[in-house]
Amino acid sequence: MPEQAVVNASPLICLSKINALELLGSLYQQVVIPEAVLLEVQAGESGIELINKLKTFSWIKIVRVESLDPDLIEWDLGAGETSVLVWARRYPRHELLMDDRAASRCARLYGLSTRGTLGILLLAKEKQKLSEIKSAIEALIQAGCWISPSLRQRVLAMAGETE
Repeated sequence: MPEQAVVNASPLICLSKINALELLGSLYQQVVIPEAVLLEVQAGESGIELINKLKTFSWIKIVRVESLDPDLIEWDLGAGETSVLVWARRYPRHELLMDDRAASRCARLYGLSTRGTLGILLLAKEKQKLSEIKSAIEALIQAGCWISPSLRQRVLAMAGETE
């Protein structure tokens, strides 16, 4: 598992909604957040509050991604997703944390490792940072994070938490 990650807005927002941001710091020595991602977070509900909280963590590093790769721009992803992908291509030892399906497909084409919010929960259970993930998944759903019933069941099965 990489010791460093670069994260997009969705995992930050989702984990924040269930008071689980600290999981990132327990799983990675450093979590990089491009400025474009902060702008996306800021635009959301409770965005300023979340940004202020993120800035208190010593394991968070906020970075400016100066120039974008022309081949990534062709994917027509959001500014946050593009910045995360640019960073990961430049620093491939970082794991990408993102939920966006198109961005994840793009990352795989470039041989980059990705993990979504549910994957973060699975990793946390594997590393014994969580004893179970079912309650966290239910909290995500209650907080308005959309998780299909079939995905929920597959993830619970992967965690050994069948119903």
